[in-house]
Amino acid sequence: MTSLLAHQQGWKDYLKDCSELLEIVESLEVSGRITKLTGW
Repeated sequence: MTSLLAHQQGWKDYLKDCSELLEIVESLEVSGRITKLTGW
């Protein structure tokens, strides 16, 4: 049972990290920095 809880916590942490990264990317996209970085 303990390994299941550890597995679930690992996924929760992963999804939290992904969510935080998406917030950063969205703010860059709005400011136009993504287009400058890619050269388009």
